Amino acid sequence: MSFSRTEAAISEVAANLKVGMGGHIEERVRSGVPGLAVGEVPFNPVIHDPEAIKPFSFMEEVVGGPHVDQVLPKRPTEVTLINDYGNRTDIDAISSSKRRAALAIAVGLESALGVGDKLYRYATGVDGLVPADIGDIELESLENSEEYRAQSVAMRCMGGLALVLSDFHKLPLHEVQADYSSTLAIKLNHPLERRIPANVGVIGLGGDLEIDTDKPKNLAKANEMLDARHNLVVDRLQSAGMTVVSLVSLPSSEAGIDLNIADDVIAQGVNTLTLN
Repeated sequence: MSFSRTEAAISEVAANLKVGMGGHIEERVRSGVPGLAVGEVPFNPVIHDPEAIKPFSFMEEVVGGPHVDQVLPKRPTEVTLINDYGNRTDIDAISSSKRRAALAIAVGLESALGVGDKLYRYATGVDGLVPADIGDIELESLENSEEYRAQSVAMRCMGGLALVLSDFHKLPLHEVQADYSSTLAIKLNHPLERRIPANVGVIGLGGDLEIDTDKPKNLAKANEMLDARHNLVVDRLQSAGMTVVSLVSLPSSEAGIDLNIADDVIAQGVNTLTLN
Protein backbone atom coordinates (compact mmCIF):
# COMPACT_ATOMS: atom_id res chain seq x y z
CA MET A 1 0.00 0.00 0.00
CA SER A 2 1.21 3.50 -0.82
CA PHE A 3 0.86 6.40 1.64
CA SER A 4 -1.20 8.56 -0.71
CA ARG A 5 -2.24 11.15 1.88
CA THR A 6 1.33 11.46 3.12
CA GLU A 7 2.45 11.86 -0.48
CA ALA A 8 0.05 14.78 -0.92
CA ALA A 9 1.27 16.37 2.33
CA ILE A 10 4.96 16.05 1.45
CA SER A 11 4.34 17.49 -2.01
CA GLU A 12 3.21 20.71 -0.34
CA VAL A 13 6.34 21.10 1.74
CA ALA A 14 7.67 24.58 1.00
CA ALA A 15 11.23 25.85 0.88
CA ASN A 16 10.70 28.11 3.86
CA LEU A 17 10.34 25.00 6.06
CA LYS A 18 14.15 24.94 6.44
CA VAL A 19 14.39 21.55 4.84
CA GLY A 20 17.68 21.93 2.97
CA MET A 21 17.00 20.50 -0.46
CA GLY A 22 13.54 19.50 0.68
CA GLY A 23 11.55 22.44 -0.67
CA HIS A 24 9.55 21.49 -3.72
CA ILE A 25 9.13 25.14 -4.73
CA GLU A 26 11.61 27.86 -3.76
CA GLU A 27 10.22 31.28 -2.89
CA ARG A 28 13.12 33.11 -4.58
CA VAL A 29 12.47 33.87 -8.25
CA ARG A 30 15.27 32.83 -10.61
CA SER A 31 15.94 32.58 -14.34
CA GLY A 32 17.26 29.82 -16.57
CA VAL A 33 16.48 26.89 -14.28
CA PRO A 34 13.64 24.34 -14.21
CA GLY A 35 10.61 25.34 -12.20
CA LEU A 36 7.19 26.93 -12.15
CA ALA A 37 7.09 29.74 -14.74
CA VAL A 38 5.72 33.03 -13.43
CA GLY A 39 6.53 35.35 -16.33
CA GLU A 40 9.21 36.72 -18.66
CA VAL A 41 11.65 39.62 -18.29
CA PRO A 42 14.05 41.23 -20.79
CA PHE A 43 17.45 39.57 -20.99
CA ASN A 44 20.10 41.39 -18.93
CA PRO A 45 23.66 40.21 -19.69
CA VAL A 46 24.80 41.44 -16.27
CA ILE A 47 22.59 39.08 -14.29
CA HIS A 48 21.37 36.47 -16.79
CA ASP A 49 23.20 33.56 -18.42
CA PRO A 50 22.88 33.71 -22.25
CA GLU A 51 21.73 30.09 -22.15
CA ALA A 52 18.65 31.27 -20.23
CA ILE A 53 17.33 33.20 -23.25
CA LYS A 54 13.97 31.79 -24.24
CA PRO A 55 14.02 30.84 -27.96
CA PHE A 56 10.27 31.16 -28.46
CA SER A 57 9.41 34.10 -26.24
CA PHE A 58 5.92 35.58 -26.37
CA MET A 59 7.15 38.88 -24.93
CA GLU A 60 9.92 39.10 -27.54
CA GLU A 61 7.27 38.93 -30.25
CA VAL A 62 5.27 41.67 -28.53
CA VAL A 63 7.93 44.17 -27.42
CA GLY A 64 11.08 42.88 -29.16
CA GLY A 65 14.44 41.86 -27.73
CA PRO A 66 15.45 38.60 -26.07
CA HIS A 67 13.66 37.55 -22.88
CA VAL A 68 14.20 34.99 -20.16
CA ASP A 69 11.71 33.04 -18.07
CA GLN A 70 11.19 33.94 -14.42
CA VAL A 71 10.54 30.78 -12.41
CA LEU A 72 10.07 29.53 -8.90
CA PRO A 73 12.67 26.73 -8.94
CA LYS A 74 11.68 23.16 -8.11
CA ARG A 75 13.99 20.98 -6.10
CA PRO A 76 13.82 17.38 -4.92
CA THR A 77 12.65 16.61 -1.42
CA GLU A 78 15.02 14.92 1.00
CA VAL A 79 13.40 13.27 4.02
CA THR A 80 15.19 11.71 6.98
CA LEU A 81 13.58 8.82 8.88
CA ILE A 82 15.26 7.76 12.13
CA ASN A 83 14.00 4.54 13.69
CA ASP A 84 14.80 3.94 17.36
CA TYR A 85 15.32 0.31 18.39
CA GLY A 86 16.76 1.22 21.75
CA ASN A 87 14.22 0.26 24.40
CA ARG A 88 15.86 -2.48 26.43
CA THR A 89 12.70 -3.10 28.46
CA ASP A 90 10.57 -4.36 25.56
CA ILE A 91 9.49 -7.98 25.79
CA ASP A 92 9.73 -9.95 22.54
CA ALA A 93 6.04 -9.68 21.58
CA ILE A 94 6.03 -5.90 22.00
CA SER A 95 9.38 -5.44 20.27
CA SER A 96 8.40 -7.62 17.29
CA SER A 97 5.16 -5.74 16.73
CA LYS A 98 6.85 -2.34 16.77
CA ARG A 99 9.68 -3.49 14.53
CA ARG A 100 7.22 -4.73 11.88
CA ALA A 101 5.27 -1.48 12.14
CA ALA A 102 8.45 0.59 11.76
CA LEU A 103 9.44 -1.28 8.61
CA ALA A 104 5.95 -0.86 7.11
CA ILE A 105 6.05 2.87 7.84
CA ALA A 106 9.46 3.17 6.16
CA VAL A 107 8.15 1.40 3.06
CA GLY A 108 5.06 3.61 3.07
CA LEU A 109 7.16 6.77 3.27
CA GLU A 110 9.30 5.62 0.36
CA SER A 111 6.12 5.24 -1.69
CA ALA A 112 5.08 8.79 -0.73
CA LEU A 113 8.08 10.47 -2.36
CA GLY A 114 8.08 11.75 -5.91
CA VAL A 115 10.55 11.16 -8.72
CA GLY A 116 13.98 12.39 -7.66
CA ASP A 117 13.04 12.64 -3.99
CA LYS A 118 15.11 10.73 -1.44
CA LEU A 119 14.40 9.02 1.88
CA TYR A 120 17.40 8.57 4.15
CA ARG A 121 16.74 5.80 6.67
CA TYR A 122 18.69 5.47 9.91
CA ALA A 123 18.48 3.13 12.89
CA THR A 124 19.71 3.95 16.37
CA GLY A 125 19.91 1.73 19.43
CA VAL A 126 20.58 -1.45 17.48
CA ASP A 127 22.26 -4.29 19.40
CA GLY A 128 24.28 -7.29 18.27
CA LEU A 129 21.36 -9.71 18.52
CA VAL A 130 18.84 -7.79 16.42
CA PRO A 131 20.38 -6.01 13.41
CA ALA A 132 18.81 -3.04 11.65
CA ASP A 133 16.35 -3.66 8.85
CA ILE A 134 17.67 -3.73 5.31
CA GLY A 135 17.79 -0.13 4.09
CA ASP A 136 18.54 1.37 7.51
CA ILE A 137 21.95 2.94 8.10
CA GLU A 138 23.04 2.06 11.63
CA LEU A 139 23.84 4.92 13.98
CA GLU A 140 24.90 4.63 17.61
CA SER A 141 24.20 1.21 19.12
CA LEU A 142 22.88 0.25 22.54
CA GLU A 143 26.47 0.27 23.75
CA ASN A 144 26.23 4.07 23.67
CA SER A 145 24.36 6.00 26.33
CA GLU A 146 20.81 7.25 25.84
CA GLU A 147 22.08 10.83 25.90
CA TYR A 148 24.67 10.16 23.20
CA ARG A 149 22.10 8.46 20.97
CA ALA A 150 19.73 11.41 21.44
CA GLN A 151 22.48 13.86 20.46
CA SER A 152 23.16 11.85 17.29
CA VAL A 153 19.48 11.88 16.36
CA ALA A 154 19.18 15.61 17.06
CA MET A 155 22.04 16.36 14.67
CA ARG A 156 20.17 14.66 11.83
CA CYS A 157 16.95 16.48 12.66
CA MET A 158 18.53 19.82 11.74
CA GLY A 159 19.29 18.87 8.14
CA GLY A 160 15.75 19.07 6.78
CA LEU A 161 12.39 17.36 7.07
CA ALA A 162 13.00 14.65 9.68
CA LEU A 163 10.71 11.97 11.11
CA VAL A 164 11.77 10.24 14.33
CA LEU A 165 10.00 6.95 15.07
CA SER A 166 10.28 5.85 18.69
CA ASP A 167 8.43 5.31 21.95
CA PHE A 168 10.90 7.89 23.36
CA HIS A 169 11.23 6.07 26.68
CA LYS A 170 14.95 5.52 26.13
CA LEU A 171 15.59 8.35 23.69
CA PRO A 172 15.58 11.65 25.63
CA LEU A 173 15.50 13.82 22.52
CA HIS A 174 13.80 16.62 24.43
CA GLU A 175 16.93 17.07 26.55
CA VAL A 176 19.06 17.99 23.51
CA GLN A 177 18.72 21.62 22.43
CA ALA A 178 18.28 21.84 18.66
CA ASP A 179 16.11 23.39 15.96
CA TYR A 180 13.24 20.91 15.76
CA SER A 181 10.98 23.13 13.64
CA SER A 182 11.13 20.60 10.78
CA THR A 183 10.94 17.48 12.97
CA LEU A 184 7.94 15.18 13.23
CA ALA A 185 8.14 12.92 16.29
CA ILE A 186 6.11 9.76 15.64
CA LYS A 187 5.43 8.13 19.01
CA LEU A 188 4.92 4.43 18.27
CA ASN A 189 3.64 2.13 20.98
CA HIS A 190 2.34 -1.40 21.38
CA PRO A 191 -1.35 -1.43 22.49
CA LEU A 192 -0.35 -2.70 25.95
CA GLU A 193 1.84 0.36 26.41
CA ARG A 194 -1.20 2.60 25.99
CA ARG A 195 -4.13 0.66 27.46
CA ILE A 196 -4.34 -2.65 29.36
CA PRO A 197 -7.58 -4.61 28.76
CA ALA A 198 -9.63 -6.01 31.60
CA ASN A 199 -10.13 -9.64 32.60
CA VAL A 200 -7.28 -11.22 30.67
CA GLY A 201 -5.36 -12.50 33.65
CA VAL A 202 -1.90 -11.46 34.72
CA ILE A 203 0.07 -9.54 32.09
CA GLY A 204 3.82 -9.04 32.24
CA LEU A 205 5.02 -5.67 30.99
CA GLY A 206 8.72 -6.36 31.05
CA GLY A 207 11.16 -6.66 33.94
CA ASP A 208 9.36 -7.39 37.21
CA LEU A 209 6.23 -5.42 36.30
CA GLU A 210 3.04 -7.48 36.23
CA ILE A 211 -0.61 -6.41 36.25
CA ASP A 212 -3.52 -8.55 37.41
CA THR A 213 -6.21 -7.39 35.00
CA ASP A 214 -8.93 -9.17 36.98
CA LYS A 215 -8.56 -6.59 39.76
CA PRO A 216 -10.32 -3.36 38.69
CA LYS A 217 -8.45 -1.06 41.08
CA ASN A 218 -5.06 -2.38 40.02
CA LEU A 219 -6.06 -2.12 36.36
CA ALA A 220 -7.35 1.45 36.71
CA LYS A 221 -4.17 2.52 38.49
CA ALA A 222 -2.00 0.90 35.81
CA ASN A 223 -3.89 2.60 32.97
CA GLU A 224 -3.71 5.97 34.72
CA MET A 225 0.04 5.45 34.94
CA LEU A 226 0.24 4.65 31.22
CA ASP A 227 -1.81 7.74 30.32
CA ALA A 228 0.41 9.94 32.48
CA ARG A 229 3.57 8.48 30.94
CA HIS A 230 2.26 9.02 27.40
CA ASN A 231 1.19 12.60 28.08
CA LEU A 232 4.52 13.42 29.74
CA VAL A 233 6.48 12.20 26.72
CA VAL A 234 4.28 14.14 24.28
CA ASP A 235 4.47 17.32 26.37
CA ARG A 236 8.27 17.12 26.58
CA LEU A 237 8.69 16.64 22.84
CA GLN A 238 6.30 19.47 22.02
CA SER A 239 8.02 21.78 24.53
CA ALA A 240 11.31 21.07 22.75
CA GLY A 241 9.76 22.34 19.50
CA MET A 242 8.71 19.14 17.75
CA THR A 243 5.40 18.33 16.10
CA VAL A 244 4.16 15.09 17.70
CA VAL A 245 1.79 12.40 16.44
CA SER A 246 0.96 9.05 18.03
CA LEU A 247 0.52 5.60 16.50
CA VAL A 248 -0.32 2.22 18.03
CA SER A 249 0.93 -1.00 16.49
CA LEU A 250 -1.44 -3.76 15.41
CA PRO A 251 0.13 -7.06 16.49
CA SER A 252 -2.38 -9.20 14.58
CA SER A 253 -1.45 -7.55 11.28
CA GLU A 254 1.38 -8.80 9.10
CA ALA A 255 2.47 -5.19 8.66
CA GLY A 256 2.36 -4.63 12.41
CA ILE A 257 0.16 -1.56 12.01
CA ASP A 258 -3.02 -0.29 10.37
CA LEU A 259 -1.52 1.28 7.25
CA ASN A 260 -4.51 3.54 6.56
CA ILE A 261 -4.33 5.01 10.05
CA ALA A 262 -0.55 5.42 9.79
CA ASP A 263 -0.92 7.24 6.47
CA ASP A 264 -3.57 9.59 7.91
CA VAL A 265 -1.66 10.37 11.10
CA ILE A 266 1.68 11.00 9.40
CA ALA A 267 0.03 13.15 6.72
CA GLN A 268 -1.63 15.24 9.45
CA GLY A 269 1.74 15.67 11.14
CA VAL A 270 3.46 16.82 7.96
CA ASN A 271 0.61 19.22 7.23
CA THR A 272 1.00 20.69 10.71
CA LEU A 273 4.72 21.23 10.07
CA THR A 274 4.01 23.18 6.88
CA LEU A 275 1.59 25.49 8.73
CA ASN A 276 4.04 26.33 11.53
